[in-house]
Amino acid sequence: MATKENEYILTVASATDMRIVPDITNLMNANSCHITELAQYEDKRSGRLFLRVVFAQSDMQRVAEVNRDLKDMANKYAMKVSLISRDETPRIILMVSHLDHCFRDLINRSQSGALNVSIVSAISNHETCRDVAQKSGIPYHYMPTQEFNQAYREEKLKEIFEETRADLVVLARYMQVLSASLCEYLYGRAINIHHSFLPAFKGARPYEQAYARGVKLIGATAHYVTQDLDEGPIIEQVVRRVSHADGPHDLAVTGRDSERVALAKAIRLHVDRRVFIDGNKTILFH
Repeated sequence: MATKENEYILTVASATDMRIVPDITNLMNANSCHITELAQYEDKRSGRLFLRVVFAQSDMQRVAEVNRDLKDMANKYAMKVSLISRDETPRIILMVSHLDHCFRDLINRSQSGALNVSIVSAISNHETCRDVAQKSGIPYHYMPTQEFNQAYREEKLKEIFEETRADLVVLARYMQVLSASLCEYLYGRAINIHHSFLPAFKGARPYEQAYARGVKLIGATAHYVTQDLDEGPIIEQVVRRVSHADGPHDLAVTGRDSERVALAKAIRLHVDRRVFIDGNKTILFH
């Protein structure tokens, strides 16, 4: 009976150096690793190289040797390197306020296997989504803004993040602004869904803003969270056509489907290590 080969995802970000890709492929060949995917991109403006490699190997000793040699290469080339097993299910925390469409959608996708994540906790400043979470066996932490100040809420989030060994925080229509210190703590590990086609209509009430401008397209944007509100590196955007007859409520109803799709796709890209942050933008390997 053939031994099952485990798959691994290697990502590399570094200054451009023509030796890096040959060195990595040679390392894979030397350890009998079967490369199943390889994608690379050189940003000529920034002089940065981005590389994603998926490989298969059943021998754990070989994988350990690859990991060891990658650390040496990281020091040699000043590379940022990540190596994970595809057998590991990413662990995420959902944050939500009172609108539950993205929250419910992500739970459904996780439970059906459409999205390879484990939702380990939910945090909210409203009670609206408690029943949904509890029916799915997800611990629900209710922290109303009237009772707990921002410093307490954010410290509690950090505790939950560490205790659950979470990999990602998802703001699934969580309508509170995070502090600069929390954004720094979660940098590259927090995704927000904003209900407009950024950079248009940032901040509050974007559907009303869109209606006032008479737009013919509305959208949703999933982006990494930074201290600059709604300005983090964009991962995914979805648009829908609308007409002059659509009022703000109609735009919101139409937009919610875009929000669900954009957020789920952004999470999928992130957990599959297909997203690289490059300054204020992202590099995506679809």
